[in-house]
Amino acid sequence: MRRVSRNYRFLPLLLILAAAACSPSASSYSTSLFRFQEAEPSILLVSVPDELDLATSHPTLAGAAGNEIESRSVPLSLAELPAAWAGPLARTLRFFKDAPLRAGGDAAPWVRRLRADPRRAGEPDYQLLPPYRTPQPARDPLAAPPPGETDLDTGHRFCLVGGERIADQLPCPQWFAFDPAAIARRFGVTQMLLVTVEQVRVYDTSGRPGVSARLGGYLVDLQKPLLAARFLDDLDLVRPDGPAGMEAALCGSLAELRADDWAPLRRTLARLGERWGFVLAARLGWIGPDRLQEEVARWTRENAAALDRAR
Repeated sequence: MRRVSRNYRFLPLLLILAAAACSPSASSYSTSLFRFQEAEPSILLVSVPDELDLATSHPTLAGAAGNEIESRSVPLSLAELPAAWAGPLARTLRFFKDAPLRAGGDAAPWVRRLRADPRRAGEPDYQLLPPYRTPQPARDPLAAPPPGETDLDTGHRFCLVGGERIADQLPCPQWFAFDPAAIARRFGVTQMLLVTVEQVRVYDTSGRPGVSARLGGYLVDLQKPLLAARFLDDLDLVRPDGPAGMEAALCGSLAELRADDWAPLRRTLARLGERWGFVLAARLGWIGPDRLQEEVARWTRENAAALDRAR
């Protein structure tokens, strides 16, 4: 019995070493990013929501700083956006790198939006693709590893990448689920750039409404699979120096913004895809701040001219 116990003394260390060997290293992430921009064929898919969040502020005795924000979901059709965004986004990115990136259009047939983590609901065959994180300081190799999100994984057929939206005033996770092998077969690619409209928010101010959007970008190596890069950007859609069009900014009331099934809002979002391509290129490190600022100055001039013409 003593011989067996001596052998089992090394089992925790072996399990930790095995887990470390299976964990993606920093070089795995950088290699996937290099393959995307230089060598491997990839597909760009665009995912949009089918609703917006209408936020209303309710005053309290604590004053303006203590106002309560109430949000409710309102149907919003953005079915035209994936086709309007995919081509310009891909062309903008290819302008800076000769990446073999194709515009695939709507992600809906291949990528599902989920408000709840299916692993926590006990659904089988899901694994989370976490973004790269700097390794933690050295710890006792014989101690049990701390729990992590990937401990919930239930299989390997479907992958999850984690996004984020705002519920009232608090961040709330959401998920994008997909079958990497099915996407790779369908499009003949090894990588996917998933561009998401994470959320559209309209603020009912009893006057000129505020409008914001959160956009996400997820670069997925479909072969490993691995989340090579992840970006989230919060955008004010009524600022002239923002990348959106100015149609929503011209609406003096919520009723004007809602006219014709939110037509001003949808026209505002239509310009966002092409312009955000420059922001995404900067996030990928393909252009520097100065080059991005040139584009910001250009679309600010275009937006200011549009506002002047409308007024």
